[in-house]
Amino acid sequence: MVAKVQEALRTQAAIVLMDAIGNPIHDSDGTKGSLFWRQNSRKIYAMEEDNFNGFISKNKRRRTSQQEKDELTEVHEKIEEVVLAAEGLPLVVAGLKELAGLKSALTRQQILAMKDAFSCAICKDR
Repeated sequence: MVAKVQEALRTQAAIVLMDAIGNPIHDSDGTKGSLFWRQNSRKIYAMEEDNFNGFISKNKRRRTSQQEKDELTEVHEKIEEVVLAAEGLPLVVAGLKELAGLKSALTRQQILAMKDAFSCAICKDR
């Protein structure tokens, strides 16, 4: 297919065919058939090989910086979650202390009744 493009452009320069994202389309059995080229929504671009190499390196840099931004945003979100969780810890500690204080006020019979109420129904039958 590259030869047909070179012929249409009347050039002998090395041509690279690529899709809309910039992925090169190599001559192979899968790209030689009419099924590959007949798809209406597919946009194919041709670029000289020298220009293509520069295009790819710029595109990779752009993608890398976007990935870094996405990862940084994710880290910031996780930090915010940890900070919010840490703000609630004093309330949890206070609640646990209150429960520990209530335990000493309960009688042995009340404690056994609570254990029985919250124990596993399967384990009770054994």
